[in-house]
Amino acid sequence: MEEQSENISSDGRGNDLAVTLLLLAGFCGVIGLLVEVIIGIPLPFALVFIVLAAIGLPCGLSRLRKKDRKVKPIVISVVVSILLSPVYVPAGIAMSFFVPLAPAHIKDFFTGPDVVQSVTSPDQNFEAYVVERPSIDPPNQSLYIQRSDNIHFVSVAKLAEDIDAIKEILWSPRSDIVVFHTRCNLFAVRIPGYQTIKIPLGGEWIRTKASKRSTFSGAGPRVAVAEIEFPRVGSFSYRLEGIDTAKIIQMDTL
Repeated sequence: MEEQSENISSDGRGNDLAVTLLLLAGFCGVIGLLVEVIIGIPLPFALVFIVLAAIGLPCGLSRLRKKDRKVKPIVISVVVSILLSPVYVPAGIAMSFFVPLAPAHIKDFFTGPDVVQSVTSPDQNFEAYVVERPSIDPPNQSLYIQRSDNIHFVSVAKLAEDIDAIKEILWSPRSDIVVFHTRCNLFAVRIPGYQTIKIPLGGEWIRTKASKRSTFSGAGPRVAVAEIEFPRVGSFSYRLEGIDTAKIIQMDTL
């Protein structure tokens, strides 16, 4: 008899906990919806509140069958959900940023990142390509060179997020140099060996507030490249708009 009463008592405590957790989820959903209406939390997190309220409350209330256990779980769940209400605002803001990116991250995990531009070398032995990864503030691109076996590759550079992006990829006729022309830079890579040089096309950035919350801005308009050529083996030249003479870069001396 004593063991039976202990089991009943243990089952009662377990039921109380399960009911309290269900009601807590439901009341968090209800209070979250109220906060969403008052403050204006974006829709993705409001959908989470709706799901919590639609599942938690009906399931929790349906399990309240005994009178002596009706009040306590409700009171506990209501009080705790009210105490948790300050968390809804930052959580809602975070969800509004990350929920829209979830499908892109899932796709990136299973199938790899999107290739936004790809050019094969004239001798068909290499491929220069640019991948775009999911980002809150795109573009978020990286530059790569891969051998024709599709196994061996080299990471050339990761472009500045939200700032830099690819414009074009140019191979030399002899497949010994590839140039990645981006908004802000020229990245030239010597093949083989993968020696890389970076030529900035803009001025220095300005830091307007020297603190943890610094803001940055460009110093001025970026210079534009008028043409890129490969005059001889191991070198390339580029000419900027408004300038008549081209600058030659000797890659074979690196």
